[in-house]
Amino acid sequence: EEDAAITALSETAIGQPKSTEWLLFAGSVHEPWRILAVGPDGKPAPVGPAGAHGIDHNLSVSAFDYRVQEDARRIAWPGTGHHALQIGSETPADLSKWLVRGGVLEIELRLIKRPTESVQVAMLNAGANQGAHASGVLDATDTLMALEEGWQRLAIPLACFDEWGTDIERVTAPLHIATAGHMTLDIADVAVREKASPD
Repeated sequence: EEDAAITALSETAIGQPKSTEWLLFAGSVHEPWRILAVGPDGKPAPVGPAGAHGIDHNLSVSAFDYRVQEDARRIAWPGTGHHALQIGSETPADLSKWLVRGGVLEIELRLIKRPTESVQVAMLNAGANQGAHASGVLDATDTLMALEEGWQRLAIPLACFDEWGTDIERVTAPLHIATAGHMTLDIADVAVREKASPD
């Protein structure tokens, strides 16, 4: 089962950035990344100024206060077709050094509205959201449905994405969350880390 690869961790404080991690989102998106909305047409579009607020392709992204002012995002999927929230860049990133160290993609999130349809979490290469290239896609439905209330950390081994088709040396979207149904998630931290944060 693909869901078995996704580990739920308890909430712990976030430390300062280290050489063992690459922050994608922590209060705001970190260069070169952007927050993108992907609609049923498969074309990504930037969401709001610096990804802070916006509605595109009927996907809603809004900033709110978690630890400090407007440091987290609430994403609401409309249930009107296949939509995705993506952290992406036009410039491919090489994540191979984290892969060989057993690294993970770690997401700090809080489930507000449970998904009404299946949910896919992917790590994409250029054009993958349009089906042009192989990409690592994991079914995260059961994992999300099983989340307890409050903030959680999900850790997905990079090896899983590698196994399922992502070219780890040319990643243009390290996080892609998609569903055709309704769902609302809060996200506060997204990073590629050498190892998952401790429980």
